[in-house]
Amino acid sequence: MTIILAILGALMVAFIIYLGINARRGHRIAVHLDMFERLYDKTFADTKSKNLALSTGLMQFKICPRFSQLTSDDIDSITSILAPLSDPKAIISRIVLQMDSKRAVRALKDADFLADIAKIYEKQPSKELSDAETEILEEKAEDLLASCRTLLGILQPTLYRKYPELLTLSDDTKVTFFGTIAFVWTACVRLHFDVSEERRTAIERLVQDELEKWHPDALNEYVNLHRFASERLEQEPDREERGHLVFALAALWAVAKITNEDQVTGKGIEIAETLAALFLEETTGYWKSKNV
Repeated sequence: MTIILAILGALMVAFIIYLGINARRGHRIAVHLDMFERLYDKTFADTKSKNLALSTGLMQFKICPRFSQLTSDDIDSITSILAPLSDPKAIISRIVLQMDSKRAVRALKDADFLADIAKIYEKQPSKELSDAETEILEEKAEDLLASCRTLLGILQPTLYRKYPELLTLSDDTKVTFFGTIAFVWTACVRLHFDVSEERRTAIERLVQDELEKWHPDALNEYVNLHRFASERLEQEPDREERGHLVFALAALWAVAKITNEDQVTGKGIEIAETLAALFLEETTGYWKSKNV
């Protein structure tokens, strides 16, 4: 029995080390991907050139250990193939997020593969939004925070009845504050599926402006949640599973910020599941309408 326990203990330690190594790798890649997207956005805003924005952003990957095999020639090739497309930043992000790092590097170095990707995107008709449709999206962005606060407020009495432990917290305003931020963030994740890249950043910026007006710490916590979820989603290789995890991660983050397991007597997971279900149901189709 002692030998078996020792073996199990050794396996557990090895597994924990393995998870730790992969978590660090995923974190490093997420950091460089975030920097790539920021550099792309800034350069494009300054120059209006997708070629310059893409090549500048891609240089960030040359200092990432997992992507250091990318050469200047590779970056030139990627830029020449993808920059003419409507949304080259999104294509790079999808390759990095949906493949493990070794496959992603091979894909980015493979001009034939990228050319095939380009052909697919070239065949997709672009959907230009009218001024009226853009106005609808902007109104939705400005109303999002208030909508989330209202819907969360409707749920709170049920939460308090089911989990009276929440009523004993030293600061029960945290339920509204962190629950609303998680709610808003999941709605903004929907932008990546429902709104074109050209308008997505501007719409999310409107949402962030509302967060800044609402509370001085709201935007910082919104960014903290984004980093928390991004790092963990990077560790999940299954693309479909990532979609399910978005809502669970946002809810778990909110519960962790609101309280701890001791204070809610082990019911944190249940509370998170309740919040995740609300986020999933109420954000579905938020950015869509018969006019958009």
